[in-house]
Amino acid sequence: MILTEYDENEFREFLKEDSWKKGHTAGVQDGIQTGIQTGIQTGIREIIRTYAELQLPKEQLLERLTNGFSLSMEEAEQYIEQYGKL
Repeated sequence: MILTEYDENEFREFLKEDSWKKGHTAGVQDGIQTGIQTGIQTGIREIIRTYAELQLPKEQLLERLTNGFSLSMEEAEQYIEQYGKL
C-alpha cells in the first residue's frame, strides 16, 4: 500500500522544472565553450595579422601558434592560409 498521495500536476511541474534545469545548464556550458572557441579564433587571427604587418618570419609565427595555442604544425599552417598570406 502506498502511503503518499500522488498528485499528477505536481509531478508534471517537477519534471518540467527538472528538465529546464538540465537544459539550462547544458545551454550555459555550450555557450561558454562557444565563447572560448571564438576567443581563441580571434587571438589566432590577430597574431597572424600582427606578424604580417611587422613582416616577421613565418617560422616565428608558426612557433608562436604551435606553442601558444597548442596547435600542430599543420593546424598552424591552415590558420595562416585562412587568415593571411605571409
